[in-house]
Amino acid sequence: MPLVIVLQPRFSGDASHQAARREVGTRLAIVAGFGLAALGFGALAFVESSWTYAAFVLPLIVLSAGLGLSNGPASSASTSSVPADQVGQASGISNMARYIGAALFVAFTATIYNSVQIDQEKSGASASDALAAALSRVSLVLAICSAAGIALALLMARHHQRKAKAVDLAAAAARARTLFRPGPSRRALSARAPARSARRRTSNQLGCGTILM
Repeated sequence: MPLVIVLQPRFSGDASHQAARREVGTRLAIVAGFGLAALGFGALAFVESSWTYAAFVLPLIVLSAGLGLSNGPASSASTSSVPADQVGQASGISNMARYIGAALFVAFTATIYNSVQIDQEKSGASASDALAAALSRVSLVLAICSAAGIALALLMARHHQRKAKAVDLAAAAARARTLFRPGPSRRALSARAPARSARRRTSNQLGCGTILM
């Protein structure tokens, strides 16, 4: 599973990510990723104590491929939906939400796992059955969360930046004119130069005449 997560972003972040933007769009790439993750977690929700290691291979590959596919587009969506001067802030908020959410959700799922395992053992279930029941419950919760991610990705289509109105364009133009007021042209400067030289000579002549007097 870690190998698939490591290798998958190389395609989702480069070739597949760019292809998703050009062909199906970032939103559908996120939907596909969360859909695969939901399928993988949903398959693990039916785990039993009789499962062998081979039975875990396909669900883990599917869910890890889904997480790797949705990771890149989901990260870029948080920065592409804001103006260029707010990309740094959006990236910081996205990383903060990811780290805090991961820490809280690990604690949340661990709490569910431990509580289910303890309840199963108290009810007389064997250790293997208790572990399987706990993993099944956690996988079901994660499948529901992945399905919620699909719903959020579909809602991204309704989010559009507000189009600039005439008053916004006028305000921006006025501000740009104030901040970047154009100076006189070279032709105007060259035309003013003889007049300034004449005034300077006249001033010098008057000063010399005053001294002689």
